[in-house]
Amino acid sequence: GGPCLSTCDRDLQLTFHLGGEVIPVRRPAQERERLRWRARGLDDLDVVDDDLEEATRLEVLIEDLTEKAALQQQQMQHQQAQFAAGGAAPGPSGVLGAATHGFALAGGGMVAAAPPPPPPLGMMGHGSNGGPVTVSGSGGPGSLSPAPSVPVSGALMGGWGAGIGGRHRITTAVEMLAEAKERRQRLELAIRGPPMCGILIRGPEPVASLMDALAVSEFVSLFGRICGVPPTVLGLPPVAPGASAGAAAQAAAAAAGVLAGMASGGATAPSPLRCLQHSVSWPLDHGTVLEDLYMALLRFLISQWIRTGGPTLSGRLKRWLRLLAAPGCWPEVLRRYLLLSRSHVMLSPDEIADKRLALLSDDTMAVHAAVTLRDAPYYTQPATFHLRLLATLCNDAAGCDGIRSEISNRQDALEKLQVQKYHADAEHRKREKQQQQQRRAAERQRRQQLMAAAITAAGGHDPHAAGGDDAAGGGGRARGRGRGRGRGRGRGR
Repeated sequence: GGPCLSTCDRDLQLTFHLGGEVIPVRRPAQERERLRWRARGLDDLDVVDDDLEEATRLEVLIEDLTEKAALQQQQMQHQQAQFAAGGAAPGPSGVLGAATHGFALAGGGMVAAAPPPPPPLGMMGHGSNGGPVTVSGSGGPGSLSPAPSVPVSGALMGGWGAGIGGRHRITTAVEMLAEAKERRQRLELAIRGPPMCGILIRGPEPVASLMDALAVSEFVSLFGRICGVPPTVLGLPPVAPGASAGAAAQAAAAAAGVLAGMASGGATAPSPLRCLQHSVSWPLDHGTVLEDLYMALLRFLISQWIRTGGPTLSGRLKRWLRLLAAPGCWPEVLRRYLLLSRSHVMLSPDEIADKRLALLSDDTMAVHAAVTLRDAPYYTQPATFHLRLLATLCNDAAGCDGIRSEISNRQDALEKLQVQKYHADAEHRKREKQQQQQRRAAERQRRQQLMAAAITAAGGHDPHAAGGDDAAGGGGRARGRGRGRGRGRGRGR
């Protein structure tokens, strides 16, 4: 196929003559190498110096091409004015038609005239009779003359980059100026580096609230199955009514696989963090996500307290578990759990009345929430209140025996996987070493066979072998390196 009319192809063919000095355009291979170095994250000063040097050359080149483009536009406007004064539109026939193809009648003969602007890219073929493009100065150093380096007949036979059998279309000064500006813009972006992201959250309280949201969403993602968190909190579809635990787990796994296989990587799909943010901002408008999360954490914490609380609290805690199933009772159960779990904490009224909720400790937030839920319903509280309280409950759950044993089990499983991976890597290295030894043995055998064939073709006499035998039989007076030569004067291989 013919050459592709692209920027890379023009980079390979065009050279700019500026003031008698040839300024070559950077090769695509060098450009790709620079991009590879930059993609590796290396702070290579040589690459930056090359970029700055090329940007400086482009600045000088753009100034020169701006003058040439303005001159070329003036020439084109002058030609159009002449065509309009002649009373006929330029066309492919007649005198004007010949002039539009780069020739005009002067003194009864055909002489070369200024070429017309090239057709658009969509009209260009992969080959033409125009010949190679030379952007050089014909009126002096630094001038631009986009004329073909072929005879007149070649241009008349449908050249200028649009026929069959040619090579490249002509690039005018205007197009070269636009290309140089685009290359300079790319270099400026590369030198400047990636843009700095603006800080969206400022201040200690917003940052602390964001950290609470991240902690709760991460805890739900890691230990939501152990705590009995419903799939709606994780951004998955709800469980079908009457479905078994196994069927619900399979449906959740299938939904998670669908989200992971999305073209965007599930970035636009509901996630625990997104569902949490919506639910704490609008508790009554986002379904029962916030209520389900509170009830799941309470159920897990109370069940853990039943195991370790002793016979005194077991009866009361079991009644709390039964009350959690009743509609509308979980806020009171939550308030009583907070009072029971922080019964040892002594706080002053000023500490409890502190309005900086995101900066409160777990114990202070628990007591503050117990006092607040006594006077107002949960859905009237701000998002900061819910995030801090949920983070407190998650910290309580992380200190229970159930979560600790789960973390220990996962750590043991991870260690087993590490051991298995170590053995698998050792087996892989062993197989690679064996294959390498086999390749070396095969190569050694091939060389020996070639040497034997060469000796056979030479008449069956090996001068090196004979010399070694003679040297070995010379009474030990021969010198050399190798076995059988001399009496130990050289080391054996």
